[in-house]
Amino acid sequence: MERTFETWTPAGDLAPAYDVENVTLRHGLSVCLIPDGVGREAWKGQKLLLHWDAFIGVQVSNETYREDCWVSNRQDAGTFFVSADSRYLQAYRERSCLFPEHALHFLISGTDTIVDVLSSAFPDVAITAP
Repeated sequence: MERTFETWTPAGDLAPAYDVENVTLRHGLSVCLIPDGVGREAWKGQKLLLHWDAFIGVQVSNETYREDCWVSNRQDAGTFFVSADSRYLQAYRERSCLFPEHALHFLISGTDTIVDVLSSAFPDVAITAP
């Protein structure tokens, strides 16, 4: 993964790994995640919802085709990352003089799905308890 990304924790009490259940574009952008991986049974029933009222762009990819997100060191693995200077942000900046100066790239690396979100603000976070 690009070294421009830092780990980001959207909330305090989270499962060790998540996968993307769905992405919706209604009244902004919402990404719903469900616990996955080792120990997911302890978190059964929990859902994590990230919602951006305003966003610049979104890309959803099958993890298999995102070699840039593969990690060989288990300590580098994670679900939530953020960058202020990723290649994805740079590409947008080069194509638009109207691109917001303080935009961020949120990378959500689910077990099978990767979601890239460009936004000028962090999302609202809601958790349903197991």
